[in-house]
Order: sequence, then structure tokens, then C-alpha cells
Amino acid sequence: MSDMPSIRALFAVDAEKFTHNRDVLLPKVREAIGAVVPEAFAQAGLDWDKQVAHVDDTGDGLILTMTDDRTHQLVDAVYWLDRRLRTRARLHEGPPLRMRAAVHVGPIHVSDGSGAAKNELCRLLDDAFVRAALRATKGHVAAIVSDTVYRTAVLGGYTEAVDPAWFRRVESHVKDTRQLAWVHAPANDLPPTLDPAPPAEPDRPGPAGDPARRAPTSARPEPAAGGQQFHIGGNLHGNNLVGGTNHGDMNFGTDGRAHYRDPDDEPRFGGPVRGA
Repeated sequence: MSDMPSIRALFAVDAEKFTHNRDVLLPKVREAIGAVVPEAFAQAGLDWDKQVAHVDDTGDGLILTMTDDRTHQLVDAVYWLDRRLRTRARLHEGPPLRMRAAVHVGPIHVSDGSGAAKNELCRLLDDAFVRAALRATKGHVAAIVSDTVYRTAVLGGYTEAVDPAWFRRVESHVKDTRQLAWVHAPANDLPPTLDPAPPAEPDRPGPAGDPARRAPTSARPEPAAGGQQFHIGGNLHGNNLVGGTNHGDMNFGTDGRAHYRDPDDEPRFGGPVRGA
């Protein structure tokens, strides 16, 4: 029989719109992530060298496995991470950086840092509600914590930097994983409800000839009783024109120098009708 892995606290962060940065800036963003997270841990009373057992570099973020259950300090670290990013933005210390964060706890294999709890952590980090929270907050971080973390660390009164009232209860559903979770922003400015739907992409103009993109045209007037209606796309040449309503450009007369414009079209031609 295999021994059950030790219970470890887990922490993950992901940079918002990482790939929206120009390629030349990506190393600077990664460098910033690697700097601000340890700084936030230090503010929360965590020793990076002694209490972080395993680090997974995801490219646009980090997944951290702690040596034991430090979930209360990890929740506080989210607060300090937001403070550090605010200072960084105010001092213009490199490219803009906002982040999502997740905190969870569960059994993790010491040998390679694997475990179902880490998969659940990644699902939390990818949840639509924490993405919505980051869009809604004016701060620089939005976080999501598992129900276990919220009940034991936050409601238990062990956090120092955050208050239970800052959290919003959500039903996280990512891929095949459903779990109760709690979302919050250290700026404490989230609305009472969050819309998890992603923002709609703005319409992009299509080709000029795309029928779906053409401007609507006004209906053609019905011809008067006993009259005739002509729709002319080019020029009409001749001496006599008989009809009630005419649309289009027409040249009449033997020399073709007299021009007629539909009065309704005058604004598009920039002035009154010009005679010969």
C-alpha cells in the first residue's frame, strides 16, 4: 500500500495578456514575474528559499508548491502582490503587468510535485470568474481560492491582510472539474455580481463589396399614377424623355452638355444642378 502524499499549500499566478506584449518585451515581463512574486512572499512572512519546495515555470506565470500548509500566508501574499504591482506601475518599472492568482491545498507527491490538487489549482486559475474579476477591478491582481482555503484560512481568521467580506462565492467549472471557490480582488472593489462571459470582440469592417457590410439604402419611391419610373445606372442620351420619376445621371439634348441630378442626390454631389 502506498503512503498518502503530504498535504501542501499551492500557489499559482498567470500574467494577463502575456502574448499581447511585443516579442522584445517578453523576457522583461518574465523577469518581472520572477521578481515581484518572491517580494510579495517576503511581505507575507514567507521564506522563498526555505518554504517553497517546488517551482513550475509556465512561461507566463508560476506554480508553486510549499513545504507545508501555508495557505493563510499565501492568501496574504496575493494582497502584497497587488501592492507591489501598483508601485511598479506608478514608477513605470517595465511593461504593464496584471495577474490572476490561485490558492489551494492538498496532497502532493514530494518526488516530482505532482498530484490531483495541482490540477485543481490550475483549473481554478483558468476559471472564468477570476478572469472577470481581473477585468472588473481597478487593481492589478484578482485571486481565486478553493473552498477549503476560504473556510480554514480566511474564515478561520488566520489571514492578516484580507477580510472574509472581500470574497465572492462562485461555482468554478473548467473542463471536467467543478468545485466551489471564492473570488476576490485585493483592491476590494469588485461588484456584487460578476459576469463570467468574455467581452465581445468588436466588429471588424469587411470588404467593401461584402453584402453584409453595405449601408442600408432607402426604399425607392413608388411611381405616380399613370407615370413611369426609370432606374438608370449610366447616361441617357436623346432629345426627348417622358416619364414621371427618374433616378440616376442623365445627359439629354443633342450636345449632351445639359446634366440632370435627382434633387434627393444633391447633397452627395456637393451643390446645385449645373446647366450647360
